[in-house]
Amino acid sequence: MRIMTAAHDRLYAQHIVGLVDGEDGVQTTAAHHWRRRAEVSGDDFDLYHLHLGTQRLDVAQLRHQVTALRARGIPLVVTAHQLRNLHQEGPDALEEALDLALPAAARVITLTAGAAAQIYERWGVRASVIPHPHVLPLDELEQPRTQRSRPTVGVVLGDTPASLYPVSLDPMPVLEVLREATAARGMELVTGFDRQTVARPAADQPSSAGAPAVAGSQVGQDWNRWRQLDLCVLPYRFGTHCRWVEACHDLGTRVLTPRLGFFDQQRPGVLSYHRWPDGSPQAGDIETALDHVLDELHAGHRWQATRLHRTAQRQRIASAHEQLYREVLGS
Repeated sequence: MRIMTAAHDRLYAQHIVGLVDGEDGVQTTAAHHWRRRAEVSGDDFDLYHLHLGTQRLDVAQLRHQVTALRARGIPLVVTAHQLRNLHQEGPDALEEALDLALPAAARVITLTAGAAAQIYERWGVRASVIPHPHVLPLDELEQPRTQRSRPTVGVVLGDTPASLYPVSLDPMPVLEVLREATAARGMELVTGFDRQTVARPAADQPSSAGAPAVAGSQVGQDWNRWRQLDLCVLPYRFGTHCRWVEACHDLGTRVLTPRLGFFDQQRPGVLSYHRWPDGSPQAGDIETALDHVLDELHAGHRWQATRLHRTAQRQRIASAHEQLYREVLGS
């Protein structure tokens, strides 16, 4: 059983390899190489596994891919990570790709039961649910957390300047509520602007119309910046799934998501808030979440994945993929 997979990152692909060994194997290829790989001999692999999310897609290439696989009798498996592009306001290449790939697939996978129900409603395709695995490497789980002087709340704004935020992010209404709610509780509010900085001192960031002044400080790079947060707030306007949910669970940082898509189905214990049609959040939901985090800290509890749990989950994910592949291939 030889699987060619175009996973969205190598760590994710490693989870799929799992229990497939011996003469079996899983090869990985970048998504933009899939056309070239589809044109090689059908003897190179037995099944092609495509992951659809927010990567750049060329629908013409995808159509070529599906046609080439069908001509060679090679089955296609598709994992739908997103059902709507986080970087696009309306219908786009991802929706076209889903329209093309999901009906053509021998099997479809998604991450939550809610997404599977939506896939069936929109495309008439029944999807298997296999959850998203850990995001941090296993050896980075359960690392000691840096203690800050005050409970700290962070808002994910992406790794780009404000002018380049994904259109799915709408942080200002959420920040307005958080500014007052965190100050009233003696909590520090920080916000990410780039890969090196989770916060900018208010003096370095002049307020613009309606923009709150956000206090904070440099807190390191990479995952360490988020490990120092007690609560991570996701200010999305729309979306399906988010790997930040899994990353926060790995880090031991509580996560607060809007009640949209299926963020809250990814992991038990995800906190959520309602967003009104105009984009403003339900302040009471955010205040309740902050109080919950403070209560947890006072009790010494931490919402965090253990290495043992994530290792067992990784084995289950690998086993589920292997079983699905064998069912498709009839072996």
